[in-house]
Amino acid sequence: MVVLVVNDDNGCLIAIRICSVSSIMENVYEIKIIISC
Repeated sequence: MVVLVVNDDNGCLIAIRICSVSSIMENVYEIKIIISC
């Protein structure tokens, strides 16, 4: 799992979580974006 945390100019906190969900045939990535101001 990869977590990216970004501060923008307004002081908002943007967290991007990238989770790898592996199925039988292919790799599937689930991306969740959390914004807190």
